[in-house]
Amino acid sequence: MNKDYRWTVLFLSSLVGWFFWREINHFLTPYHLSLYLGGLLITFGILRLPLYSGLIHSALVGAWLDAAAPTYPFGTGILVFSLLHLLVFTLRQKIPHDTSAWMILAALLINFLLFLFWTVYHYPLQIDPQGYLWRSLVDLIISQIAITIVAVWFFSLQNSLLHLCRMPLDEDSPLSP
Repeated sequence: MNKDYRWTVLFLSSLVGWFFWREINHFLTPYHLSLYLGGLLITFGILRLPLYSGLIHSALVGAWLDAAAPTYPFGTGILVFSLLHLLVFTLRQKIPHDTSAWMILAALLINFLLFLFWTVYHYPLQIDPQGYLWRSLVDLIISQIAITIVAVWFFSLQNSLLHLCRMPLDEDSPLSP
């Protein structure tokens, strides 16, 4: 039986990232702005973990975000994050996912796709659809800028935590004693 627990370390680091994301959104609330960093939380797991470990990580992050946002049925985030994980995982062999620049670009693309889905999903519920679209555009731009700034630090945090827990990323290398 494969006992790959790297997803737990990434999930715990995603919770830390989520906590900071919520705090930043709390400070942006008076300005009627918000960040969406869901793509950043799952990118490392998609690009660096094997399929099943990364899928568990993405599904758990989706479940956590589902529980934190009760505006849609529970399980929607699990489904969306899992499907996006499978889509990007099938394409990851075609992109060089070992460099920071490509990982940031992947995080930006994943975050854009998630943001686009949630924007379209919430659109019919809006009282002022035009204002909602303009606000969503501003939130998307701010979110993408934030990911560009924070992604290298967050990926480094996840990588350092994996090394600290003696869980190497290379699938062929043995676990450290």
